[in-house]
Amino acid sequence: MVKSICKKLTLLLLGFVMALAARAEKVVGRVLDEKGLAVPYASVYLREHPVVGTVTDIDGRFELDVEKYRTSHIEVSFLGYALESREVRKWLKDSLVINLKEQPITLEQLVKTQKALKTRRQKRKSMQQLLKQVDARMDIDFPDKPVKYHIVSDAKVYSENELMVFEQLIGNVVEVQGKGKDGRDEIQVLGEVAKRYIDQEAEVKYENANIPKVKKKNQARLNSFVSRMDSGTVVHRFLWGGNVRHFFRRFAEHPKRWELSRESDSRSVLTYTEKHNIIGIVKVNLVVNYTIDNATCGLIGIAESLKAEVNIPFGYKLDKDMLSWLNIVNINPEAIEKFRLKHIGVDIVRNELFNVPEDGRTTVKERNYRAKILMRDTKEKTINMKSDGAIKVVDVQLDNVKPYSAKQLNRPVPRQKVER
Repeated sequence: MVKSICKKLTLLLLGFVMALAARAEKVVGRVLDEKGLAVPYASVYLREHPVVGTVTDIDGRFELDVEKYRTSHIEVSFLGYALESREVRKWLKDSLVINLKEQPITLEQLVKTQKALKTRRQKRKSMQQLLKQVDARMDIDFPDKPVKYHIVSDAKVYSENELMVFEQLIGNVVEVQGKGKDGRDEIQVLGEVAKRYIDQEAEVKYENANIPKVKKKNQARLNSFVSRMDSGTVVHRFLWGGNVRHFFRRFAEHPKRWELSRESDSRSVLTYTEKHNIIGIVKVNLVVNYTIDNATCGLIGIAESLKAEVNIPFGYKLDKDMLSWLNIVNINPEAIEKFRLKHIGVDIVRNELFNVPEDGRTTVKERNYRAKILMRDTKEKTINMKSDGAIKVVDVQLDNVKPYSAKQLNRPVPRQKVER
């Protein structure tokens, strides 16, 4: 009898200890904003091992398995908020609450204006000289040597406040300078793992939607498009962008489109503006701000804004094939059977932040974007799509970087589908 009781107590204590041990291998927490409101779909991962990660649920809660990583740091990121970091070992027993501080992505506002030069000719000549100095400095800060970045890339697509899909890619980006088309940099993205979080309600709506059939001759193109989108790299390669020198030199060919403003005693902002208006039907407005160091003319950051509108006077009738494509990105309750397109509006803001050492190569710190797309037909039916994302650089390799082979790049990225 005594042995039986001792055995049961031993098993009970053993189970209790095992439960404590299991709890100690996880960090449980919640992500809130400065007002105490939940931040859903925030990215949570280990700085030293970014493959180990998750995203918060609709209430901002998360649970992260940290077995073997007790000396690591948890990092929480979300577009529009500053990155937050916590030591794992301090939160193995207590629930972790992280309040994110707002850091909105907007086109930089200039606060101080450079004193105007006396004549347009002097201004143009001075600007040409300054653009040459910045260009020459880029050759020093961005030498023609491959660089490798270990990244965590988040991208999401949503309509109004309804999330469609959130994808996180952990992998590597290799920039090979001047080896791409027209002398651009070649951008190679090799994913280690892609985590796709699907909103269940949106997925049900999509599956139940009565999407018009695609013509057989276009089915292969559609399948190819979906396959490429599901490769886990296409979106993130687009998000990375690159080609800093290429676009600057293209813009520098038009010195009249530039303005110089002083942000502070140590920094100035070169602003490039390009506008197009084709008889009121197509309007495009591009503004690019280059923040530079006054002493060295070195590049510190880039902020871009692109606004475009297309107005079709009597509308354009979309055929069934085009409606099928449109319904792929539409997550409204009902499929769109008719749509006479009259207006398209695009608003994109994009930022690039750099690490600028006192001596050595300038490297990427973060790249992010926010996009809004509005489509309206002749009967005022509207489709609002939004997308945003951010790439955080975890580590940088400058020496002995070898470009990836075609075989490596064509390898499917391991994918994890997680329902939240």
